[in-house]
Amino acid sequence: MTLVLLFFVISAVFEIIAPQLPQAYVLRRSLAVSTAVGLLLAATIYICVARLNIFSGLVCLLSLYRVINLLRIYKGRMHHDYLRRTSLKTTCWLAGAQVEIYLLRNVWDKLAPAPWAIWTVLIVVQTAVAAWMLYTVHRHIRHASAAPNIKAYSTGELPTITVAIAARNQTDSLMAGIESLLASDYPKLEILVLDDCSQTRRTPEIIRGFAHQGVRFIPGDEPGPTWLARNQAYDTLARAASGEYLLFCSTALRLEPESIRKLISYALYSDKAMLSVMPSSVVTGGRFPLIETIRAAWELMPPRRWLGRPPVSSACWLIRASALHKAGGFAAVSRMVTPEAYFARKLTVHDRYSFAPGGTYYGVRAEADAAAGRSKIVRTSYPSLHRRPEMVALTAAGYLVFGVLPFIQLLLGLIGHGLWLVSLFSLPVVTVLLLAYRHVLQLSCGQAPVRFVGTFPAVVATAIALQHYSMYKYEFSEVLWKDRNICLPVMYVVPQMPDPS
Repeated sequence: MTLVLLFFVISAVFEIIAPQLPQAYVLRRSLAVSTAVGLLLAATIYICVARLNIFSGLVCLLSLYRVINLLRIYKGRMHHDYLRRTSLKTTCWLAGAQVEIYLLRNVWDKLAPAPWAIWTVLIVVQTAVAAWMLYTVHRHIRHASAAPNIKAYSTGELPTITVAIAARNQTDSLMAGIESLLASDYPKLEILVLDDCSQTRRTPEIIRGFAHQGVRFIPGDEPGPTWLARNQAYDTLARAASGEYLLFCSTALRLEPESIRKLISYALYSDKAMLSVMPSSVVTGGRFPLIETIRAAWELMPPRRWLGRPPVSSACWLIRASALHKAGGFAAVSRMVTPEAYFARKLTVHDRYSFAPGGTYYGVRAEADAAAGRSKIVRTSYPSLHRRPEMVALTAAGYLVFGVLPFIQLLLGLIGHGLWLVSLFSLPVVTVLLLAYRHVLQLSCGQAPVRFVGTFPAVVATAIALQHYSMYKYEFSEVLWKDRNICLPVMYVVPQMPDPS
């Protein structure tokens, strides 16, 4: 036991030393990383060989994440100072968890708690979390059902709105999106469409083709080294806008004629400076909306407001121009994959932000493109977890324990493994989870067939896989967004200088 703990501690020391070495010291950094990996694997293999159980399994899993941390130190994709700080946090979290689990295993062996007590505690916690998820989704449902009671505003009371769209290499989808906006009945509307350096001439031609209907063409520039392309495009659009409110829309968004009037009426009625709407996904042909459901469940089921991370939608969000400027504008989020999340957090503090899941009521829908949805999950998952492997591990553990394990517990009792009591008490947990998931399907797709509701464990498992794939792509490969690799501006974060005051 002492030797194993010593190996863990020494490997952690080398893991801390490696990022302190300048990137020019390639040999020294490689030696430190190799030594840490060797000691870590030796301790892990010894634990597994000595006694294979759930504790040794957890230690092995955490070792994999530590190896990922060591490999990203060697890769050196982040700014040196930021890499040093973030890898230190990762090392402390993962190595500390390994030592605690290893010590807990020895305490566990001495105490030898009864299996029924373990299952009882686990199921009670699972029930509480499932009920919390159901309550969170119900809050969104109440929020959506309250929208039809909003008062009607006269034309004189309505503010001016600028609809801002950034397009790159778009054709038919862009044309359909602009046509849906031009059909709007909103009386004070300005439509700006930016061509983000499209590689095809068709995109700017489409935008200019609507000039006689009042659509303004905005030329875009190649993004600077500290900007994501879309954020720079949004910044250009915001500077060119004249509306009191800005409505940022994706090219896949489709609006009904009364959609914008309903959105601004809700913002005025509830005194919100920012509002984002989760579009309803149009699913045809009986296809299971796997990707769309993952994205919706990620926003709707966790208690995000309690965690200080309110749900957002990047496809359709409305913000007051003065609030955007006060929050620092897009220059404050030049490298952020989801800039709307930053503004939502800022405005939530003063209760000036609201999330509207009722895309069906507002007439806001989006084309259900599985490939584009999968790409978006890969693009946003790892940055939303602060680009840290331990956050990926923690999120995956939560998904497994509270999203997949209750179904396994139920199945074990049904197939006759002597756990019929566990299966019986897991049934309420599964029921509550499926009920919450059914509401998510209803809100995101406008329908919840029974054959879709039972796919919740598969949705959770897919979400875990995509999060890990996102981590791999950002740390060791490339993430393409509109044919641009965004890894460098997203990963190369320069730490903020301390406030001199």
